[in-house]
Amino acid sequence: MWCLSAITSLPIAGGRISSIVRPLLILTTMLTGQLSLFAGSAGREDSADPPLLIPMSSAERGLARAELERKPIFLLVLPPDEGSEKGRAEAFKSELNQRVGGSTRKRLEKDYVSIEVAYRAEGGWPKAEPAGPEEDPVPWDSERARALLEKRLGAIGQTPVVALLDFSGRVFARFDDETPSGAKLRKLIRDARGANAEFKKVYERAEKLVEVFGIALKKKKYPEACRAYLEAVKLDIPLDCQPAVDRAKRFDELEEVFEKRITKVEELEKKELLGEAVGAYEKILASFPIPQWQDRLRARIGILWRKIYGPNPPGGIGGTGGGR
Repeated sequence: MWCLSAITSLPIAGGRISSIVRPLLILTTMLTGQLSLFAGSAGREDSADPPLLIPMSSAERGLARAELERKPIFLLVLPPDEGSEKGRAEAFKSELNQRVGGSTRKRLEKDYVSIEVAYRAEGGWPKAEPAGPEEDPVPWDSERARALLEKRLGAIGQTPVVALLDFSGRVFARFDDETPSGAKLRKLIRDARGANAEFKKVYERAEKLVEVFGIALKKKKYPEACRAYLEAVKLDIPLDCQPAVDRAKRFDELEEVFEKRITKVEELEKKELLGEAVGAYEKILASFPIPQWQDRLRARIGILWRKIYGPNPPGGIGGTGGGR
């Protein structure tokens, strides 16, 4: 603009601007003005357009995918948007939208499964779309998805909730009716991803031990089965996750075998074949090294030895051998 002012102020021969220069100056001024208006308009549109929120899945599809891919979960729960609260859910989502941009959004899209649970106007659980014939992974049924989230989070649906969970649904961080700051959200997303990775190692260790447990049980290698179980039960995994469910099932099978062996020895006791009963109990003691079972067996062996030898059996109260 300074250049245009300078040109128009220059002295022109004969006291008038050339018929060629004047149209050029007018055209230049018009073009400059139009470009300024366009740039200002574009800038206003950019500033008014918030970053798009990451793609969100339903609980049924998101939980199935998190379980399969073993990724952490970014969860958004929205209450019904109605009555005096109308607009609250959308306002909350819009505010959260402002927090999720740039590196935060990229990390969520790459490393997380994002789930949105938007309660319906009548307060019910959102209706899930039916699964496709070849959809993989197969979505959970709504009852299972709702039961898991409500077990982990308690009653939900009354207020907006933002939460970070590991792939088994355990809560790492949670915000009720509050959107965390961008900086805090970035840190939590990074930390939760690391915690999920560590939990994944424990989970896979549990899966391997339960597999060994099952194979040993099938092959009737009971000492090996017991050792695998004792290692597996030390691991901190939710009792409703698959390795824990399988572990409990295998343990029930192992216990059934153990109790059948005990029942056979009790028949020997009834026949007053006490020496044979002691020997049979000691074999069970060696085959099933589960601490609570061993305590039970040692106590029974001690009772039998006292019946055989009186109050002072050889080797002390437990008798000779396994009673010690």
